[in-house]
Formats: sequence, structure tokens, C-alpha cells
Amino acid sequence: MTGDRAFRLSRRDLARAAGLTSLATAVPGMAAGQATPEASPAVPGSRSITLEAFMQQMRDAFRVETPERTGGAIIEVSTNDLRTLQPHLATDIYSQTITRFVYEPLAIENPVDGTPAPGLADWWEVASDGVTYTFHLNPGAVWHDGIPLTAEDVVFSFDAMLDESGLSASQATVQRALASYRAVDDHTVELVSAGRLATFIEETAMIVSIVPKHIWATVPPDEWGSDPGATGQDPDRVIGSGPFRFVEWVQGDHVRLVRNGTYWDADRVPVLDEYIYQIFPDQTAGLAAFQTGAAELASIMFFQVEQVRRENPELRLDVFDTARSNYYYCNQDPDHSPLFVDSRVRQAMMYALDRDLIAETIYQGFATPSIGTQPPLSIAYLPDEVRTRYDFDPDMARTLLDKAGWIVGDDGIREKDGVRFSFETVYNDTSETFAQQVPYMQQAWRDVGLDMRPLTKPFPMIFDMVTAGDFDMALSSYGWSIDGSQGEMFRCDAIPPDGLNRMRYCNPEYDALDDWQMQELDVEKRIALLTDLTNIVNDDAVAGILVFQQRIAGSSPRVHNYFPNDYNGGWSMPWVWLEE
Repeated sequence: MTGDRAFRLSRRDLARAAGLTSLATAVPGMAAGQATPEASPAVPGSRSITLEAFMQQMRDAFRVETPERTGGAIIEVSTNDLRTLQPHLATDIYSQTITRFVYEPLAIENPVDGTPAPGLADWWEVASDGVTYTFHLNPGAVWHDGIPLTAEDVVFSFDAMLDESGLSASQATVQRALASYRAVDDHTVELVSAGRLATFIEETAMIVSIVPKHIWATVPPDEWGSDPGATGQDPDRVIGSGPFRFVEWVQGDHVRLVRNGTYWDADRVPVLDEYIYQIFPDQTAGLAAFQTGAAELASIMFFQVEQVRRENPELRLDVFDTARSNYYYCNQDPDHSPLFVDSRVRQAMMYALDRDLIAETIYQGFATPSIGTQPPLSIAYLPDEVRTRYDFDPDMARTLLDKAGWIVGDDGIREKDGVRFSFETVYNDTSETFAQQVPYMQQAWRDVGLDMRPLTKPFPMIFDMVTAGDFDMALSSYGWSIDGSQGEMFRCDAIPPDGLNRMRYCNPEYDALDDWQMQELDVEKRIALLTDLTNIVNDDAVAGILVFQQRIAGSSPRVHNYFPNDYNGGWSMPWVWLEE
């Protein structure tokens, strides 16, 4: 099972925030000791950084080179096709990879630290009421077909996002956050929050891509998915405002974009002539293309790193932290099973697992064992403030299970009130990582008297099972919010189908504190509240968060000005240039 979150908010120092190291150089292209820019303010009476200042920050922070050569085509390896070219419907990372180059939102993720930064809006300001945000569009913004982009397009895009017949997965998020919106003039838009909300920009201006009214106004929102502008069958309908123009999508083979030479931001007119997203049948074929020079960019799996190092040491491999976790979750509904209701049982299960071993052996070192629930990139990643650390301690696990009344039976499996502690763990049958770690988890839990029975199923079946609550335990991965909010997984009102609280955990104290943190606009005070929230669910071992994964981005030595990270992966593509 997977989940997607694209929201970003962090104020970590630059080296930690970018989460970037390299197997070729220490921190490639980034100025040593560079301080993190101030987060774009969201406090009453404040204003954001300007687009011009933001661009200069990027050049300084990442040591962007002046290109020695223009033109050429760059090929990026993928083993997955995209699903759509319509940015409102792009929920998978593959579709987002393409649409982010073609379409733009009002604000984007700062690649230094994930905070909101100017996009189509040159800057924005927050009124003294703390709920009224005014965005000032770049007056030179223009669509790929030459028609000026105005506030009317912005209002139309929000109308389409919130249309009751619309198909966007982000609709509910935007709807909850946004009270009203309007065009002030041709280049000014006002968004009003439903209340003081610390993540208002992330939940509105950063996730609603602006699309041209003159292209989409005649298409009912419930038909956007099948429109030729979404399928790519009519390139003249794939009209955005971004630095690259769409040319073609040959499904199952490739997507081709070309340089937008009239891009409205002269500082980001692409150096390259073409960007090609090439789809390969499997990881072996994709890796071969990268290693032989048939492609310049590739995402490298952790188990491929040693091969690349050995066979092609000249290739650059950038390793960076992500917000994606590997975790298990138990069904805590007492009407389903009594096994996981007691927090001491859940705590024992965490103590019984050696998460350092999982990170070092299964992930071959390309993962960070969790301390608490917050990922390393989060604003609230404060491991020293976490009260309970589940270091590997089988004796502690046995003690907790004894105290919870689960006594070891004749066959070595614990029992209580005539119930044997035996349960199924379901996981995706295509996940190689889960297939490796399940036998270890099974043995580790058996060593403390718990009988885990693995069960593989296709993802759609697992989704249906956990949504209905018809499961004991499941393995999953999830991309957490970097802004620190985790209520979508732990709140009482987030139990499926209304959210991702598949554990069926409910704690009114958590919900009340989560309401408070969402309204707290002072960053430091909010961090303190987020830390308290982390400790509540971590002390209760609500979810078994095992490790946070790292990613490895491969690039040819011919590639310059390429700075991948988990905040904003493709941000530097307009500045990328290739050696002969």
C-alpha cells in the first residue's frame, strides 16, 4: 500500500534540510555552510520573499554554473508510465514528474528547505487578520500558445478544483482550507482561509496547478480525465505556462518535452532543447541504458548501487533523505480482534524488532531507523525530544507481553483468555523489500511468542481490506508531510474511508492538540505542539514506523546544474546543461 503527500514545510539548516550527500562528492554543487533562507512567512502582516530574491538564493545555495554549452537532449530513465497529463488529476509521481515542467501553481516548494516559495506569483502578503492572502502574479506570465495568463485563469483553476463533479484527489484538502477566493485585478488574486491555518499555502496555492481557462472551460470537470489534453492525443490542448512545452506522449515508450524559448521568467528559460522521459520494461533494462550512456538520468535502487560503483565509478550518485517510511500497522478495533488493543503489546512488538538491522541489511544502509514518527526532513524532526525510543530489546518485549497478560503456551506462542496470539500480515505481492523483511519480522516476533502468518495480495485487494477493516496487520510505505502534520493518519475522524487512520486508533487528546497546532502560526510554538503529538502516538506505538527511506539519483558526468532532492525534484532542470 502506498500513500502520497506532496506538502513541504521545514526550517532545517541547509545541509540537513537538503538531506543530500553524494557517493561521488560530499555535497555536490552546494555552497558549504550556506544558511537556510527564512521560511516564507505566513504570520499576520507579513509578506513572502520575492521571485527575484528566491532565484538568487537558489543560485547561491547550489552554486549554479554558467552553461558552457546550450542545446541538446537529456533522457531520464523510468520503468513506469504516467497516468495523465492533466495536472489536477496527477496523483502519481510519474505524472507529476512531467506536469511540473509544463504547468505551474502560485507557489512552489523551495528546494533548499521545502518552505513555500514564489511560483506564478512573484510574491504574496498575509493581512493582519491572519486569514487573507494576496498573491501578485508575474505580469509577464503567458501560456504556451501566447495568450496572457491572468487572475481569471487562477480563479477558473480553483473553480475546477472545487467543482463537485471534479476528479482531483486534492479537492477535499483545498475545500477544507479555503473559505473564498477572487480576482482583485488581472494580476492579483485573493485567497481567504477558512481559519488561521499554519499550512494554508501548502494546502491551496502549492497544490492547485493553474490551467488555461480558454482550453478547459468548455470541458465538464468530470470529463477532464478522458480529454485529449489529458491523454496527450491533442498536443495543442496540453498548454501550460512552464519552462517546457509538451510535444508527445507515446504510451509505454516515452514523453517528449521541448524548451519553451519564450518562457515568462527569463532567468529560467531552459538551456536544453529537449527533455525525454524514456520508459523501459524493467529496472535491469533501465540501469543498462544509464550505464551505457543511452540515458543521462536514472533513479537507482539501493541494491544497484554497488554494481554502478564497480562498473561505472565515473557516474554520479546523489543520496538524499526522503519523507517516505516503511511501516506496519495493526487493526486496533476491539470488535475485530483483541490482539492489538493494549498499547503494551504494540510497544513490545516494536522492541522485538532490530530496526538498525533492517536499515543495514534489507536497505543496505540507504535508510534511517525511525526515532518517533517524524521523518528526517520534517520541521518537527527532533529525535532528542522523543520520550520513548524503541531500541532493540527482546527482553523488554517479553516483559511487556507478560504484563499485558499474554502468557507463553506449550507451543511457544502466547495465549490470553483462550485466544492464541496468531495473526496475518498482508503485504503487496510485488514489493521485493517487504518480501525480504517479512521473514525476519516473523522470526523476531516468534522469538517473543507471537505467531505472524504472512499473506501476499495485489495492492487493490489490500486497499479494499484495510478500508473495510477486514485485516489483522498490513505492511506499507507512506510519504509523510514535511510540514509536520500527521493527523491524516492518527485522528479519530481520519478512520477510513475519511482518512488514513487504518489502525482505527482514537484519542480525543490527540485530536484537540492537533486542532491547536494547525492554528498556531508561530513556527517555534507549533514545533513544540507537533513534538507533543509525536510523543502521544509514539508512546502508544500506534503505528510501527520502522525506517525512513533514502533515494539515490544517478546522473552522467556530462550533466551539470542537476541538484536532486526530496523537496522539489525537478526544480533545476531549466538550468541543466550537457557537456559534448
